[in-house]
Amino acid sequence: MGRSRRLLLAGYGTMSVAVSAIVMRGQGLGWGMTMGMILAPCVVIAVVRLAQRAPHAAVRHNTI
Repeated sequence: MGRSRRLLLAGYGTMSVAVSAIVMRGQGLGWGMTMGMILAPCVVIAVVRLAQRAPHAAVRHNTI
């Protein structure tokens, strides 16, 4: 992925998190709940990516 696309995606993600936090706080949610709801999808994505890489890494190590 090109550098400009990564910067655009990072900027979009940052603005999305900021707007989501402002809207959730405006609805009366506490900071703990707000951050939990914003960070939970990030954790799920990280776990899925690690799970997808793990079988490939194990195969590479076994073939050497």
